[in-house]
Amino acid sequence: MKVKQLDENKINRLISKIDSGQDELYGYDEEKKILENVLNKTFKNGESSSVIIYGCRGSGKTCLLDHCLKKKVTSSSRRRTIIKLDGAIHNTDALALSVIAQCVDIPVTNASQIGTALQEKISSSKTIKTFCFILNEIDIFCRRQQTLLYTLFDAVHYVPGICLIGLTAKADCTDYVEKRVRSRMSYQTIVLSSPFKNQKEYFDYVKNYLEGAFSDSILKPLVFRQYKKSRTPGDMKKFMLDLLLSCDSLTASKSLTNDRKVQLLESLSFLELAVVCLISKKLSDSGKTFFRPIEIAPLLRNIPAQISHSKELFLFVLHRLIDYGLLFINPGQRYNSYISDWTSLSLNADLELLKFVLNKNKKDLPTNFLHVLETTA
Repeated sequence: MKVKQLDENKINRLISKIDSGQDELYGYDEEKKILENVLNKTFKNGESSSVIIYGCRGSGKTCLLDHCLKKKVTSSSRRRTIIKLDGAIHNTDALALSVIAQCVDIPVTNASQIGTALQEKISSSKTIKTFCFILNEIDIFCRRQQTLLYTLFDAVHYVPGICLIGLTAKADCTDYVEKRVRSRMSYQTIVLSSPFKNQKEYFDYVKNYLEGAFSDSILKPLVFRQYKKSRTPGDMKKFMLDLLLSCDSLTASKSLTNDRKVQLLESLSFLELAVVCLISKKLSDSGKTFFRPIEIAPLLRNIPAQISHSKELFLFVLHRLIDYGLLFINPGQRYNSYISDWTSLSLNADLELLKFVLNKNKKDLPTNFLHVLETTA
């Protein structure tokens, strides 16, 4: 690959630029207006409102929300409390309630008490307060006991100053809600697909972001191929990162790639690291380059007992590993919005590199984690 004036320092700077995501959220102008209007109703006017943001992973749901929330910090005079709940982590009403009680500083022991407690909290204070509930992976909340979901939508109806925002990659998530919840649900919808209107806009963005590191003759066919696979900002950033780390003409490229992956593997939680080990073991034994979650699920019993896990957490970890760039959804399934048991995935981590990381940090691993290490040998 012929690269003009691309040295190790420039690679490092561009990689840091991509990883840190310092750039302003690109595009989605209409979507920004809709979400800002929803937030204005609560933070400025004290009205209650709700919105569900749909979009496949990497489409920019969280970035859009963070952008609009930060914009409202200085423009609103009301005191606000943001409560973030995640369907994969807060997998029971009890866990979600404990988070709410801690954030709002109210004694809540039952989901039915939330609306009353919030109303008392808002009316008894001299300072005007608002509450923003963010439900990440709201589709998981819609698939189980829905008392909490019912209570929050009910509070939006009867308690002023509450904003409920749901984030999901599953377009049919509301198909699973109970009749009682459906009767309380009243929300706006924001659908994200891609902020890029056409191929040229996509190419210009990548070229400017990489600061002319690659010539048009090299970059165009690669970018156009990626555009056909996926146009989401998340996948675009992974593409640019892989492009920078695959410059074989650079002497520092291979070591830089390995160094970055070592740091990434060392930063994983024990559960994430254990799942990577299990996937490596499965791929090594089968001789395949891809796997499906249903093939790994039975191996979860090899994870040390002190590391809690469940099927929901396992799928959540797979999504996280995709975000980190350690897993890839195989071509042909790129537009699937939700990882199922049969989704085809590939691991982007060398087995020898994984062994190096595990041996290097052996003394810091939990008891019995070495059993997971042995299964990858």
